[in-house]
Amino acid sequence: MIEYIMNALKLIDHHYYEVFGMGSDDETYQQAAENAFTAELYHQLNTTQPEVNSNAKGLSSHFDLNKTRANNIRPDLVLHKAPYNRSDQRVYLEVKTNGRTASECLINDIGKILNAVKQDNGREYLGYEFGIFVAGNIIYQRLQGKFRDVFLNQPDNIKSKIHIITFTSYPYAPSYYDSQAIFFET
Repeated sequence: MIEYIMNALKLIDHHYYEVFGMGSDDETYQQAAENAFTAELYHQLNTTQPEVNSNAKGLSSHFDLNKTRANNIRPDLVLHKAPYNRSDQRVYLEVKTNGRTASECLINDIGKILNAVKQDNGREYLGYEFGIFVAGNIIYQRLQGKFRDVFLNQPDNIKSKIHIITFTSYPYAPSYYDSQAIFFET
């Protein structure tokens, strides 16, 4: 499943991760384009799904759904059987593309991932098989520290569900880190 996500990420055109604006002083600056990037990832996943990954057959991807029973969290993207069928909750994905994202926002999204991968209890926990954080232009060690803080007292079977994919806008080359790298390597 991770390979499927990585393949889709590699297909994203530079227009979605190299988004520059013009400031009032005629200086260019990198804009955070999280929604556009996530929408393009959604598109790439749907375009390549049956051909690239047979494990994804029968799954639906949804963009920015409201999970009312889980304290109204809004995942950036999910792959699951269907919104009304929790028999296969496969991937819960959060995206950040701004390197200046405040620590509170990172911790909030990491907390969403924690609730998403805990065993489905019919309320705030969703029972997803994988929780993936896609971080653009955010230093991996900063992200790793936040994950370690949030997951500090979680059992290994919960930690093993967590994955981070990072990228910089230039050069664009997504890098993958599994739970072993995030929680157990120093």
